[in-house]
Parts: sequence; structure tokens; C-alpha cells
Amino acid sequence: MGKPVEFGTSVTAQASILLVEGNRNLNAGLARLLLDAGYEVEVAERSADALEMFKSAGFKLVIIDYDIDGGGLVLAETLKASETPPHIILTSRVYRSFSDGAAKNLPVDTFIPQPFPHFELLDQVHSLLSKGKLLPDPSRTSANLPLRGELDDFPFESLLHKLFSSKFTGRLVMQHRKASKVIYFLRGFPSSATSNTHAEALGTLLVNRGFVRNDDLTKLLENMSETSKTLGQQLIDAGLITREQLKQTLDEQVRERVLACFEMRGSWVLYPGDSFAFQQEHHIQNPIELIFYGISRFEETNTLAERIQERVQHYAVPTRQFSRLLPYFPAGENRKKLFLQIDGNTTVGELLASWQGETSSFFRVIWSMHAARLIFMSQSPMPSAPQPIEKLLSLGEYIGSFLNFRSDPVPQKFGTSSVAGVPTAQKVDPLQPLLDLENKTQDMNHFEVFGLSVLATPLEIRSAVERLVKLLDPKLVGHLTPEKVRRVAKIGRWVKQAASVLLDPDTREEYRATLSGGTDESEIEQGIRLIKQRRLQEARDLFEAIERHSPSNSRACAYLGRVLHLIHGPGDARMMARSEALIHRAVMLDEGNSDAHYFLADIYADTGDEPQAQKHAHKAIELNPTHEAAIALRNRLGQGVGLGTVRIGPWLFKNK
Repeated sequence: MGKPVEFGTSVTAQASILLVEGNRNLNAGLARLLLDAGYEVEVAERSADALEMFKSAGFKLVIIDYDIDGGGLVLAETLKASETPPHIILTSRVYRSFSDGAAKNLPVDTFIPQPFPHFELLDQVHSLLSKGKLLPDPSRTSANLPLRGELDDFPFESLLHKLFSSKFTGRLVMQHRKASKVIYFLRGFPSSATSNTHAEALGTLLVNRGFVRNDDLTKLLENMSETSKTLGQQLIDAGLITREQLKQTLDEQVRERVLACFEMRGSWVLYPGDSFAFQQEHHIQNPIELIFYGISRFEETNTLAERIQERVQHYAVPTRQFSRLLPYFPAGENRKKLFLQIDGNTTVGELLASWQGETSSFFRVIWSMHAARLIFMSQSPMPSAPQPIEKLLSLGEYIGSFLNFRSDPVPQKFGTSSVAGVPTAQKVDPLQPLLDLENKTQDMNHFEVFGLSVLATPLEIRSAVERLVKLLDPKLVGHLTPEKVRRVAKIGRWVKQAASVLLDPDTREEYRATLSGGTDESEIEQGIRLIKQRRLQEARDLFEAIERHSPSNSRACAYLGRVLHLIHGPGDARMMARSEALIHRAVMLDEGNSDAHYFLADIYADTGDEPQAQKHAHKAIELNPTHEAAIALRNRLGQGVGLGTVRIGPWLFKNK
């Protein structure tokens, strides 16, 4: 067994890449992308320079633009004929037909038509260099992560914690003998997963859930013809399941695969990538989903409180933190008794044991989460515990990564009753933690309700609110007055919607339908208004949330790329490259997106690529003859004048 891999420690040979691209701005962006992925990169703008650099340095991989000065194809042939031929990736904006198979006859390893998403380039680079075991130097990666390790030395729960802390985007591949799993991460949390384990196969789960009979599934598999349709789509076409049943099962499949990783052994490898996640369907939209699913999943064999008690029976109750949830416990003698129990000698196990049968499921879930987090923060040795307690508490460390309970109690006052001096809690508004956010509206990434704090984007928060609404005690509805709704509304429209559901149960189904149907367009319009008001950072946060929630939304991709361009400008090559890639993706998703073509024209005007700027400006006008922004840009380009510092004017979104 090897040594544990420390974060920031190099474990692989260093890979050197020569990037040959005539466009200086594109050169800088791609070089930064490869540097951030941990590779050593040199840049050349002409074929002759690239040949001289290769002779002196002997690069392992060369990325060549077909249209460079001197001819990209001639350079590729020369390099492949050398004594130590490198791997070659050929790119081109013009000859896109190479990707149809003609590239097999070229002296290159692979061809990528431009424009291309960053993840595709990184995938090809890693694939070619991994053949010679030449992987990126992890000490150079922006996330400062190791690229490989053993689960015995660096277990899955520790990986989750580190990946969340570093907001990692990419793939985690785990292998043990013939079993393999791939977890896709988006900004730090798992959003999708694949596996070759039979127990986690779609057909197995559908049969286990009772959606499909084993005989019907077997008959379908036997008669399946060669087709591009997935198994799920064929089951729907055959009338064996509904689309909703398929979605539920796919969501469960991904969660099961992630939770099973806590027990997995073997090795793991990280593949950082710019946008791996938008390749995949998002089956885990929010980290809260994984936590609630994990806890409910472990409830099958025993009660959660009993398992927590078994694990933590010798740990003292942290009085201040635990007492802050006391007001949400049902009022009456039991609450008084429980409050008296919390002293310096009370253990967590004793307290939870005394509450069995007394608390609501929501209350127990929150407390059990908190208990698991406190355990993992402790430095004391913990008693051993059987499965599945180990898995549950491993999940607790991940919970601790983004659940942040304040150390101070919820604002409350305790008085002394006239009966035997028993302390009782004065009336406390259960919505106070939510209303406390009224003064925190500048930080929309913190949302606290009923003692739970989630670091999330507005769209994730909206999803979390909807789930919390389902868990609320109906008795709390009376605490929401119209005045409080107006105060809560200052935090955001999504909170107002959640509050209105509690005020008027008749709107609950309408609200749920709104959430499930998506409100991306209204969110996009809100983002456009923020841009008009020059609140660019807020607009960026909103569009990033929309893009994460709906990665195939062309308008969201285009406007996210646009706002990055407006914020960073041509001086930041890396962000300009990301902006350009996002807007190109928007065009690929919807060729008729006139705004996306205009945004590309604006970028090319800023970077001095006037032919491309003219091309996309004309395309935007062709799609929308009244697009005043594109017309104004085309006229300025015709006069030899670029945009320069002119960015936002009253004409920019006039045609919206």
C-alpha cells in the first residue's frame, strides 16, 4: 500500500505541450486553460517558430491550428516524420469536415473542429498523454489537487470534503478490480454518476421498485434491435413505464451510486475539466438532495436516532448549539423536561434516546445532521460502529463541508416560571432565522431557515425552500402574516413564493408546477435588467446559477458569456476564452440566437479580429433586422472603429 497522497504533491511525470495558434488572443486563453490543468505549455504563432522550438525542447504533444502561417498540415507531417514524433491535435475553423472521418488519413492523432468546448480539448489532451503516463503536474493545478490515489489512504469522504472545498469541476474515476464508477462534479458537489455494477443498473432498480416486471424487462432486452435509443426511452415507448417513473429511478440510481462509493475500495483518478457537467443530465440538483436521500436510505434498517446514539453515546451535548433548536420542538411539558436535560453531563445519545417518538421527522433529520457534523469536528477517538453507521457518519463529514450552524443560539429569552423554578422558553417566532436575513440581502449565497444554513446559489436556494416547505409543520403556517411576507420578500422573489405557499395552501400545487416547469426565461429577463443597471456581478451570479440549472439553455449561456466579457474585458485572456466558449456553445444550441452572434461580434471587435466581428454582426442582423446593437457595431466596424471602452448604452438591449 502506497503512502497517502497529500494535496499539492506531485505524483506524475510533468507533461509539456507546444501550442501553435496564430490568433494571439486565442493562444493566450488556451495556454491559460492548459496551465490551470497542470500542464507545461509553450506557445508559437508561426510554423517555422514551432519547428525550431520542437527541435530544442522535444514536446510530447503539439496542438496545431490548420490555418497558421506556414501551414498547419505541413508542420504536422514534418513533426510526425521526426525521430521522436509527438502526439498531434489538429484544429481548424474552416475544415470542419475532417471530423467526419477524413482525419484518419491525416498525420495527426485527432482532429477537433473550432469552436470547441474546453472540456473536449482537455479530454483529448489527457487521453493522448495518459498513453505514455504523462499526466499533468498536480502541484500546478488551480485547485491544487492530487490527480490519483488509493481509497485506503485517501477515502471517499475525504475526497468529497476536499473537492467541495476547492469547488472542483470534472470527473472522479474509481476502480476496484472489475468494478468502476465515474462521479461527475460541478463546482464541488456530485451531480451525476455512472457505474458498471449490476446492482446499480437501471433495469435492476426498475424491477426492485416495482415499476417493471422482470419478465417484461427480459423480453424487451431479448428483442432490442440496434438503435440509438436508450433503455429508458424504449421502456417508455413500450408503455412499460412513464417518463416520471424513469426520472425518479434515474435520480435514485445516481444517488445510490454516490452513496455506494463510501464503502468502495481501490484507486481513484481525478480528471479536472472546464464543463464536464453540462455533458451529463443533472440527477442531483442540490447537495441537500443527497443528504436527505442518504438519511432516508439509512432509515430502512433502524431509526436514525438509535444509530446516532450507538455512535456518540459518550459525547457530551454541546449546550449552546443544541439548545438553539429547542424552540422548534413541540411546546409543552416535554420541551421543559428536555431543556432541563441539557447540562454539562448529558450525552448526545442520552438526549436523542429520550426524544424518540417525540420529535417530528424534520426535527430529527436536522438534529441528526448536526450531531454527525459535530462528531466529525471532534478530535476525540470515536468508538467503532457497524455498517451502515459508518457510511452515515462518513456522509456527515460531507455535510459538515457546507452546513454551517452558527455557534450562537437563535435569539430567544428564557425566563423562570412560578412553578418550582422550571425555566421555560418564552414565545419565539419560528420564522425568526428567516427574517434575520432581512439585513443580509447583500449576500444572496447564504440562506438560513429553521437553523439550517446552506451555501448555495439563488436557484439552489429556491429548490431547497421548496423541499423545506414540504417538511414544515402545519402549525407554523399561523406565524406567517402578510406583513412578514412583505419583509421576507426583500430577501428575494423565490422566498416570497415559498411564503405565499404557506399562507395560501391552494397555491401550493401552482408553485410546485412553476418550480418543476422551470422559470429560466423570467430569471434571464431579471439578469438582463441587472446588466442594464450595471449590477454586473449580481448578473453574473444569476446567469451562472441558471446555466448550472439549465446547461442547454442557449440564452443563459450567451448572457453568461456576455457578462463575463463586460466584467473582465480583453485584458483577461482566460476569462475572454471562457466567455467566447460559452457564447459559441449558445450558438451551437440555437443557431437562431441573434444576441449570441452579436456578443461574439463584440468580442472579436475587442480582440482585433475584424473579419469575424463583421461576420457575426451580419449574422445577427440577418436573424434580426431590427437588432440596433448589431447594426451600430457593424457601422462602427465599417468606419474602422472598434468598441473600445463603449460597453453598455441605452441601445444595447433596446430590441428586447
